[in-house]
Amino acid sequence: MKESIEISQRSMAVLQSKAHAENDLLVWTIYDHPIEFPDSYVVRPFSSKLVCPLTVHFKHGQLGYVRSALQNLGLTCLARAEDDPPFVLETWL
Repeated sequence: MKESIEISQRSMAVLQSKAHAENDLLVWTIYDHPIEFPDSYVVRPFSSKLVCPLTVHFKHGQLGYVRSALQNLGLTCLARAEDDPPFVLETWL
């Protein structure tokens, strides 16, 4: 994964709002303690318009906190697919 910048919940909201205004669908994926952040759950957005992951992430040690951040954006959780990589917990739209 490319190097990414950690963002706040507020920055997540700004990013989501901007994407919506530009008719871009951001797909937010929660990763369960990925190699680069072994002590955290990590959320990374993927731009459907740019067809690539964005170089930002949000992380926290508690899954409930991460999920709340995504719920506060008005997003809906999709369960992981069987063929998702092992670190992928769920995706939010």
